[in-house]
Amino acid sequence: MLRVEYAISKFQGKSLRAQPGDYFLASLGVLANPFLTEVQALTLHRSATHSLLFIALVTLGAAVGLRRLHRGSSVSAGRWGALVFAALLTHVGLDCLTTYGTQVFWPFSDYPVIYGTIFIIDPLYTIPLATGLLVSLRWAPTARRRRWANYAGLALSSAYLLWTVVNKQHVSQVFAGALDETALEYERVFTAPTPFNNLLWQGIAEADDGYYIGFYSLLDDDQSIDFRHVPKRHDLLGDARENPVFESRARSFANLGPEFRAKRRVCRLPKMQIPSNWTVSLLPEAVQN
Repeated sequence: MLRVEYAISKFQGKSLRAQPGDYFLASLGVLANPFLTEVQALTLHRSATHSLLFIALVTLGAAVGLRRLHRGSSVSAGRWGALVFAALLTHVGLDCLTTYGTQVFWPFSDYPVIYGTIFIIDPLYTIPLATGLLVSLRWAPTARRRRWANYAGLALSSAYLLWTVVNKQHVSQVFAGALDETALEYERVFTAPTPFNNLLWQGIAEADDGYYIGFYSLLDDDQSIDFRHVPKRHDLLGDARENPVFESRARSFANLGPEFRAKRRVCRLPKMQIPSNWTVSLLPEAVQN
């Protein structure tokens, strides 16, 4: 997904040029992926390099380093630091709106911040930013039209992000109402948009013996939802249940949010994380409608 910082990077004015590395510092953890398991890679990618501590340290180091690198420039270390800080903070902030979990408080806490308002790849968010960037390349760096092209792309994409937050609140209420009407016993429910859009949403409600999965479209006039039951089948996990990494990353599917509803007791897991938008079963034949 094209990051907000592509447009944000122009906020310092015409005398400041962003460095390519500024945009991707928080994602450098992916370089270690070939040496890690899938679970380890997911855990590492959105932990240390996406934390507030990392942002603070890199901002300080980059401010000094970029000032020395561009000794002939009139840009101060403070302005370089502001640019790097804005790039990293918007990167991490956007990741918090997705459903993978971002450990912004690492190393003091591994609690994943998850809002689940937008899928990690959403063309309607990316296209305005990309268009503003491409249009701005037609003009000289000092041209005012260049800056306004980026401003327009940023404004449209930011408005779309706000719209996804509104959608999240509405969809969560719809799923809560639908579950109440079915009289299903459940402990918690998490809602998230399906891939590449913000119109079709998926809701997952956890019960003792499995999960109730349903879909709702913002284009539907009818707010009734048909839920499909998927058994947990924890007996298939074997020794993996004793693995703390597996427990924290796979057994839980949501953090406590506005849509959390307790039916019988508080959730048993103190650290709740969500793997992705995708529904995955260990054995396909174990899934029952």
